[in-house]
Amino acid sequence: MSFFEKVGVVDSVDSAINKLQSLTPLTPKIQQAIQCASEYHQGQLRKSGIPYIVHPICVACIVAFYGGDETMICAALLHDAVEDTHCTIEDVGQGFGWEIAHLVDALTKIVEIREEEIGNASNEKLVASALSFRKILLASIKDIRAFVIKICDRLHNMLTLDALPHHKQ
Repeated sequence: MSFFEKVGVVDSVDSAINKLQSLTPLTPKIQQAIQCASEYHQGQLRKSGIPYIVHPICVACIVAFYGGDETMICAALLHDAVEDTHCTIEDVGQGFGWEIAHLVDALTKIVEIREEEIGNASNEKLVASALSFRKILLASIKDIRAFVIKICDRLHNMLTLDALPHHKQ
């Protein structure tokens, strides 16, 4: 079984953490990010019924597999906390430093669209997606690590598509 097949079938927090630990040392900062992300995502489940926190840990595994540094791994662990929980960029900055906060911010989708940004677009979801993509591209000019983490996030989502109905895949 390839690395990606193994990451795609991780279905528990313990197995996700063990996989991450097999790829990189769990420094105190990475352990803190795992704990923090676990607390923020407490009670959330993915469509598959697996605890949501497994996803950010698996994204961190992919980042580590490709040689990502501690900052990238922490940002991967926290990448959904700001848009899916009560966590703020300020919380991330205060707890983990502003370098990690800037990466997490770059990975956070633009969900609020002002009317003047929509123009005559008929599909707000498409506009939001385009603006979010533009945001990450602009952030990547300053720090390419944001783009690498985003690709790892998308890769893990693709590895777990079987949990979605066929028409969503």
